[in-house]
Amino acid sequence: MAINLRSGLFIILALALRAAASTCAIMVTETVYVTATCAPGECASATAGSTNVGLISSVLASSTAPDNFHELTPTPNHGSIKNSCNYEVYVDSIGCGKGAKQQLIPAGQTWSEPLRSCPAEQGTVVYKVSKADAPSKPVQFEVGLSIEPGMENSVWYDISFLDCMRPNTTDLSGCPGWEGGVQCVPGKQGCQVFVCGAGEYCDGSTYTVPEFGIIVSGKYRNDDWRVKAGSPVTSCATRQEGIAFELCAAT
Repeated sequence: MAINLRSGLFIILALALRAAASTCAIMVTETVYVTATCAPGECASATAGSTNVGLISSVLASSTAPDNFHELTPTPNHGSIKNSCNYEVYVDSIGCGKGAKQQLIPAGQTWSEPLRSCPAEQGTVVYKVSKADAPSKPVQFEVGLSIEPGMENSVWYDISFLDCMRPNTTDLSGCPGWEGGVQCVPGKQGCQVFVCGAGEYCDGSTYTVPEFGIIVSGKYRNDDWRVKAGSPVTSCATRQEGIAFELCAAT
């Protein structure tokens, strides 16, 4: 049984469980895998293994947000998005049943909905958050729930700027909330927090490059300085405690 996590059209994440240990596997549209062995019940961030892809840095791991970021409190059993920007945004909750469709999140307000699981073959839930004048350029908050027996409280999560950034650049200025910082905070203490500082290019904590690097003429190239720096996605047993995302998160 597997659980899939997608970053736009580029990434599918699968978790395969074993009796004594589990293996995290990243699968992309071309068949390339990266694996890491983890203890039962928990799985650390997926890391780069033996591939022909150059790596330039590692995932930024932390269980707390920076001091200049707002304190964010998730709602139990919910995924939520706090809009701390001075403009309104819209959210589409895509995947596995009914979710929000162009739901308005006014400036200073929070939207939430119950977390929902997906059959392995259907992928995961993606919260696509866009500005009113750019609905086709959302920042994506991705949440995947485990459906394996004994793992039902585990949640995979990540932040993706792939659909809102200027392709093949480090320009994230078109991404909602980026100018004020973005964060993802699980409700369970000790779980990894993903943050992108205000106006920063965050290739270690968010998806800014498709999994395993740049695709040119149907092949992955490893001579681009923006080649993917590991995989900024992780899991934690935080379903009951919930998970929260925030736009313009810095004070």
